[in-house]
Amino acid sequence: MGMLPSPPRQLSIVKGVKEEDQLLHSVKEENVDDLSDASSYPSVDLEAEDSDASMEVEEEQPYEARLNVEEEEEEAKGREAVRLVSDPVTKFNKFDELLTQVQLYSEFILEKVLEGYSNYSSAYNATLTEEEMWAKEQAELVPLVTGGKLKPYQIEGVKWLMSLWCNGLNGILADQMSLGKTIQTIGFLAHLKGNGLHGPYMIIAPVLALSNWVDEISRLVPSMACLIYYGDKLARSEIRRKLMPKTGGPDFPIIVTSYEMAMSDAKILARYRWKYIVFDEVTGKQVP
Repeated sequence: MGMLPSPPRQLSIVKGVKEEDQLLHSVKEENVDDLSDASSYPSVDLEAEDSDASMEVEEEQPYEARLNVEEEEEEAKGREAVRLVSDPVTKFNKFDELLTQVQLYSEFILEKVLEGYSNYSSAYNATLTEEEMWAKEQAELVPLVTGGKLKPYQIEGVKWLMSLWCNGLNGILADQMSLGKTIQTIGFLAHLKGNGLHGPYMIIAPVLALSNWVDEISRLVPSMACLIYYGDKLARSEIRRKLMPKTGGPDFPIIVTSYEMAMSDAKILARYRWKYIVFDEVTGKQVP
């Protein structure tokens, strides 16, 4: 009796083939769906990116160009400044402008001094004579000056020097000979000393005038010490060591020296913190 094929085995094989076909079909559908979703995304515009990059380059180029222009302008200004500084006409015009400003400021200071004097004088007692009035003003202005009387115009000169000092300015007493420029200068230094400004102070004058300065200071202001800084190198060194302390102070004397000594010891004298330096008759002299 022959054996028939087993039907259950054939059915299982057919069933497995059908399941594989269904699985492949589902995978294909998923791939199609993924492609359709990807097509819905916005596309990248490569040309737009290129145009943006070109715009950035174009923006950088004008910025660099502006920098170059600014650098060229600064260089041009520098060359023009150098040319103006070396131009004699420009130098003269600038000097003339400075002189005009100094003149205007001097007139302003003089006006203020005269106003102050007018207000100051009006406070005096009406019973005082003119001579008594000036004597009282001298006593209040320069109390250390006890060896002589200043004339009215000399008191005005002292007040003018005081106004210059208060405003940080230098000045020139251009009075005629024998009108007391030395006395006015000594009165001004005495005013500073009397107000606690002890110096140091130095007077530079021609050799023949040194003893006259010392004599006038000793006569007008006996309480104000002074000395002549003169002699050979060893003598000057001894004067500095014994009588000119580096610290200054109220006992520091007024130094009276010549132009030759001042130039010879310029580096040494520059170590002192001079509060005021007086140059007597500097015509023809180059002031350091």
